[in-house]
Amino acid sequence: MRILVEVFRYTSIYKTKLFLVNILMGLSMILGIVHPLLFGKFIDFITVKDLNSASNMIIFMALLFLVNLFFKIIQKYYLAKFACYIQMDIKLKMIKRIMKMDMDEYQLKAKGELMNKIENDTKAFSEVVSEFLSIVIDFISIIIVIVILININIILASILFLSCPLAIIIFKYFGKRIRMMDTHIKKDLDHYLTYLGELLSSFKFTTVA
Repeated sequence: MRILVEVFRYTSIYKTKLFLVNILMGLSMILGIVHPLLFGKFIDFITVKDLNSASNMIIFMALLFLVNLFFKIIQKYYLAKFACYIQMDIKLKMIKRIMKMDMDEYQLKAKGELMNKIENDTKAFSEVVSEFLSIVIDFISIIIVIVILININIILASILFLSCPLAIIIFKYFGKRIRMMDTHIKKDLDHYLTYLGELLSSFKFTTVA
């Protein structure tokens, strides 16, 4: 919950860029939602043996798929660009904050931790922002698709509902394992970068001496 609040707080200053990304994601979502409706029409045409209309529907669905693919490519491009912009902005702010530290405070900080925060933590935060936006759009799409499936065929909707608890359990289990591994990796990386910084400083001192 704290991460989501931080995401909202930070992205609020990028309203224009965020608005463009949301428009592209919304267009892609709408085109994706239309497909189940068209598929329902296709089933109706097959049921009444209207093969000509069914063929035209297939062609229209294929064209719509290509248009949706085009919007998705543009969406991914701007989303990646937005994430990189946030990452660079955070890095500059962190470097400015480090430059304003007192010497005593700076000496107490592990250099590997500072390097890791500048490089990896900023990248992780920008990825959280981009993934969060994608999750919001996907969640809305899933809700709408479920409503459409219920109207088309209750059996298909029931199968989807039955698979949801299993998917949630699997994602929760592996998500916990991944977070634990990520924590250990970050700690090891902090120690490595600290050692590397001290080694390079010692080498520079030895060379100068």
